[in-house]
Amino acid sequence: MTREFLVDINPNIELPKYELILYNLYEQPITSLKNITDFNYKAFFIGIDEISFNIPAYRNEYDGQKVRNEIYDLVDGEYYILLNDKKYFIIDKINENADDDGDLYKEIHAYSREYELSQKKVIDYKADSRLLYDSSNSIDENGLEKGILNYIFNHVTKSWSIGDIDVDLTLNEVYRALDFPNTNLIQVFQELQKIYNCIFMFDTINQKIDILKMDSQKIGQNKGLYISDGNFIKSLSKNINYDEVKTRLFVYGKDNISIQSISPTGQPYLDNFDTFKNTKFMTQDLIDALNSYQVKIENYNPDFEPLLTQLQEANQVMENLINADDIDVNNKGLVALERALSNVQTLIDVKTEELAIVRKSIESATGTDLESLYADMKSIQSALDGYETEKENINTLIANKQAEIDNQQGVIDGIKQQMADLQYVLDINNPANFTAEQLKELDKFIRIETYNDSNYTENNIAELYEEGKKMLAKISQPQIQFDVDVVDFLSIVECQHVWKKFILGDIITLEHKELGFDFEVRLVGYEHNEEENSLNLKFSNTYTFDDDTLWMRDLLDE
Repeated sequence: MTREFLVDINPNIELPKYELILYNLYEQPITSLKNITDFNYKAFFIGIDEISFNIPAYRNEYDGQKVRNEIYDLVDGEYYILLNDKKYFIIDKINENADDDGDLYKEIHAYSREYELSQKKVIDYKADSRLLYDSSNSIDENGLEKGILNYIFNHVTKSWSIGDIDVDLTLNEVYRALDFPNTNLIQVFQELQKIYNCIFMFDTINQKIDILKMDSQKIGQNKGLYISDGNFIKSLSKNINYDEVKTRLFVYGKDNISIQSISPTGQPYLDNFDTFKNTKFMTQDLIDALNSYQVKIENYNPDFEPLLTQLQEANQVMENLINADDIDVNNKGLVALERALSNVQTLIDVKTEELAIVRKSIESATGTDLESLYADMKSIQSALDGYETEKENINTLIANKQAEIDNQQGVIDGIKQQMADLQYVLDINNPANFTAEQLKELDKFIRIETYNDSNYTENNIAELYEEGKKMLAKISQPQIQFDVDVVDFLSIVECQHVWKKFILGDIITLEHKELGFDFEVRLVGYEHNEEENSLNLKFSNTYTFDDDTLWMRDLLDE
């Protein structure tokens, strides 16, 4: 143990303790949970915490006499446990057993309180364009909340609510397509965190959910905690897995749209052969060809990217021409105009039927009735004439809108043709880029994976392309997995300076000299058993928050 932990030690300071209080479902305290054994705590920065412990049926008095454990029959399923006045857990499993001596005990397992949301479901929910949360709680034309969380807290659960939400998530309006056919809320929330790039933090005391933008620069700090084989590490196993390396990623969005139209190479996939681009794996000839090809792509990007921007802008114009809606009929898109035309035609059909009925009645009417019917006929005919005029106007607008759409399609086709010309130059199969022999050698390094995300459509396909690049940057590099057992510094008074630095989500320095490992990593979870003095740590790279798999590329880039 290094000297820094022996300075300014307060020998009288109390060790961190776990205090458990049993509560009923009305959140009324029942009893403090004493006389338990084998307490184990699994904590996660993102994820559902777990606790487990045993309750012996009998306990020993101070004089050695065995008496019935008072809490043995009090603990029941679905009851709450309050841990250190900070977090509620809900009991999900109770197993009654007998040990080798025949003594009875109960095994108790509980999840942190948000686990109860797994009993709530979002059913038959499908929307093409939804915000994560709409602070105005507004409703769209179909009567559905514009924010998915607004829908959930209005209709699916009333016991939980939104707490604080990162202003960046509300100011930057990000719309995504969502599909939850039959999904429990925990799974929904896990998916929403990925889709909207955010983190849900559950306040189990007040049953509120705070939402933070997933930003590695804002979340977690480096408070100077240093863990190495020279102080706390008892064992660190490192496994580098090359088998899972993928070098070619096919990228698809909603309705199976691909990135082919916007990729500089004109392919529906992205390539990254960096892991194998050395003479241990490839010939120098192929390495040189790959490097030249990459330089060629980079040189063509200044020509390609403006076309991509033009295409995005042209697609947005086309989107408005087709789908724009507005109170003013002159500003409506084609779909809204056709809908308006259908509505007017319905009114015409109704008035035509009314007119026929009145004319039929006139044939047998006399006197004042006849005068009244003629007045009705005149009124209906006037309305009908108005609807016919409106119909004619809408048809004119539709014809003009269709002409605009045809013209815009020509603009789009022209841009796509320019892109296609550049894409041929960068086609991997173009003999100017690789010989047949080089392609044959390269083939053994092509390891394919597919990435699908229905949240991306034709309108934000460029975002899908960027997301694909990020994903490939990870999976094209070997995974590193760690299992780190450390000295239980939470139970050592001399380590009291470490306790305040031991915070989930924070950055720590992890070093193991024999393994040649010295990186900053993020603490994303741990498992602690006070009775056994065991402490196991889980890490991610500094840019992720929920994955205890590290990627070589992420570590080398830090």
